[in-house]
Amino acid sequence: MGRRCKPRKGLSRAVPIARGFRRLTSPRYLFFYFAVKSRFKWLFRKFVGKSGVSFIYNTPYGFSLKLRGRYGLEYFLTGQESGSLTLLERILQRGDVMIDVGAYVGLFSLKASQLVGRKGMVFAFEPNPKAYALLLDNLRLNHVGNVSPIPLALGDKEGVLFVKEGDFFPSETHLIETGNLGVGVMPLDGFVERVNLRRLDLLKVDVEGMEEKVILGALKTINRFQPALMVEKGETTYTVYKFLLDLDYLAFKLERGKNSPSLPIEVGDYDEVPLYDNLIFLHRSKFHLYNIRLLW
Repeated sequence: MGRRCKPRKGLSRAVPIARGFRRLTSPRYLFFYFAVKSRFKWLFRKFVGKSGVSFIYNTPYGFSLKLRGRYGLEYFLTGQESGSLTLLERILQRGDVMIDVGAYVGLFSLKASQLVGRKGMVFAFEPNPKAYALLLDNLRLNHVGNVSPIPLALGDKEGVLFVKEGDFFPSETHLIETGNLGVGVMPLDGFVERVNLRRLDLLKVDVEGMEEKVILGALKTINRFQPALMVEKGETTYTVYKFLLDLDYLAFKLERGKNSPSLPIEVGDYDEVPLYDNLIFLHRSKFHLYNIRLLW
């Protein structure tokens, strides 16, 4: 009889791994995976999204979020902006002040609350009554004392607009001229004067098409404090982009987008930033302050 050769250890381990990989990438498995995944999403939309069931989501950032129905569904289907939240750690320091325009249920406000500490402050503007109620619940849930929630919208002048909630995702709330659910609107400059704000380090704007009006209503504040800005790119933000560049700001984006921690890189062309990703603006005169903290 011929002598049997013992298989090499590396080869014996590699064979089942290779077989498993072929199975996972086979058309039958991929079809099954995406069929089940789409079915799960459909069930989640039907039974959780349409219900008023509340649950607590323990985030990986050291705080919890109370979510309900479609508000919870959105977090599971769209990601949590981990890239943008990581960037906050490089911009905000103890004692800083942030204004969160379009705070929704409090994800950014709660993260900023941790970073600015007791001596810092976060002002959270959210005009959608349902989202504002969850924002209040989340501030109580996490025992937060340095976030001031404000149920108003910001714009270029004082007045009243009406809330139109998104058809599927509640964060896609729009403010329109007519409707049934009215909310107060005021310019940020007026708010800053009213509360006698002495500093502003970060202005985050996510307002579904109202970005230009928010910035126009904040001209004095931006020129006075020259804060960093984080603005979600929408269909109407090109004007904001050009306007801030004219004010001597530099524009950045995250290399892998807002849902993945990555390096900020300077934007060479507006069109290279994906729609609904975040633009980060840093004033040229303060860039040296952020440079060390940004390029980690």
